[in-house]
Amino acid sequence: MDQSWSSSASGNDGLPALIARAGPGPAAGVPEQAWLETFLDARSDTLRHPHDAATHTVWADSAGRAAALRDLMEADEHQLDPPLHVDVSGDEHELR
Repeated sequence: MDQSWSSSASGNDGLPALIARAGPGPAAGVPEQAWLETFLDARSDTLRHPHDAATHTVWADSAGRAAALRDLMEADEHQLDPPLHVDVSGDEHELR
């Protein structure tokens, strides 16, 4: 997946646009987990419904990765201590 750092590349689909849609972050006093949940919502939405129609098919296939990150958060795996058990779109992985 090539989600560019440039806000002009991919229009509103770039990383700066995702961060902006997530709103103020921890530096502004927002709890990190709350901000990360909002960011993952924006990322999932962008992967499923990109502004650039040419990326739709490839990016839609990547939406499971954002869901896997949310699953790690819900499992209280914030420190990412191995081994991690991750399910990405039905493919289970153990990260050591």
